[in-house]
Amino acid sequence: MKRTFLLGLALASFGLASASSAQAAPGLGFDVSINVAPGGKSAIPPQVVLAHVLLSGQKARVETTSGGSRAVVLYSSPFVYRLLPAAKAGVKWKLSKSQTGAFGGFDPQQMLRNPGQIRASLMQQGAKLTGKSQIGGVPVDVFEMSRPSQRVSHLKAFLRHSDSFPVRLEAQSGGLKVVANWSRYTSLSNVSSAQFAPPKGYAIRESQNPPMVPVL
Repeated sequence: MKRTFLLGLALASFGLASASSAQAAPGLGFDVSINVAPGGKSAIPPQVVLAHVLLSGQKARVETTSGGSRAVVLYSSPFVYRLLPAAKAGVKWKLSKSQTGAFGGFDPQQMLRNPGQIRASLMQQGAKLTGKSQIGGVPVDVFEMSRPSQRVSHLKAFLRHSDSFPVRLEAQSGGLKVVANWSRYTSLSNVSSAQFAPPKGYAIRESQNPPMVPVL
């Protein structure tokens, strides 16, 4: 579980077809930075993941940089692709329902693929509105949830008051402290469908045994 959040985010690909050569649809883009600090007996070193997320309908593209390495995950139902640009290779699999919801009952996929649904998910898991604040001049609602006996012992989320999109999330999970910050939300009028397809020239293998942890 301690690597679930990281594996869900540690996924960049280049050289895709232009928007003019593929179907386009409205979308949403945003950036996320994730800082993971170990504590106690955790053997995981501190890590920072920077991600750019592109959403359009039910499709998602997540480009990340972590420790100097770049990668990408594409969600294009019914398949998921994890690409390694440096090797021009990747793996393809189907994401099953059993691979969601393992982050202490709070689905890590929603953090990126459905940011507007985080508030509803938090409240379903028992989080309470504990106050209001501002982050970078943006009014936010503060939600908190404590579960000492659960994988995530404490979670605090700062959601934009205007649309409930996340701005910041702090979580204690075992020996880890995870802090995520969202920025640069941008509504897009035309997102090429090619953004969610593997580039030509990549060696893609199919996996019959997808990861046992949630991916995004």
